[in-house]
Order: sequence, then structure tokens, then C-alpha cells
Amino acid sequence: LVLFADQTADSLTLLLEDTSAPYDPRQTPPPDSLNQPIEELPSGGLGIYLVRQGVDAYRYDYVVGANRHTFMMNRTQE
Repeated sequence: LVLFADQTADSLTLLLEDTSAPYDPRQTPPPDSLNQPIEELPSGGLGIYLVRQGVDAYRYDYVVGANRHTFMMNRTQE
């Protein structure tokens, strides 16, 4: 598992890379409904859904045997 972070005045970028089987979370449909107890939600996909809702940009690549997830958040200027 590799984690890389880059911060600029305008953004924060996180890169997460693992060598597990290829998995593109963009292919996982969003949950049908979040208005039910967590125990009743189907298994899988909720975590990546919540993470993607909290970032400004997301990118997935499969590169040289590794899943590469890039998350970008814009920084607000104070």
C-alpha cells in the first residue's frame, strides 16, 4: 500500500495505490437508498461512495499491476 499526498495553495491531492486485483470503484453503482439502517444496506460500495461525495475530483487508473486512486480536494481561500 502506497499513500502519497501533495498540497498546494489551491488543492490537496491524495494518491492511494495497492497491488490487489483490479477494482474500478466507478463501476459500483451508488446505494439505492441511504434512508435505512446501515445493517440493512447491501455489502460493498458504501465506503467509496461516501469518499467520492467528499472530494472535488476522483480518478482511477490500473497501472503496472496496481490500482491507483487519486483524490483531489480544492482548498478554500480564507
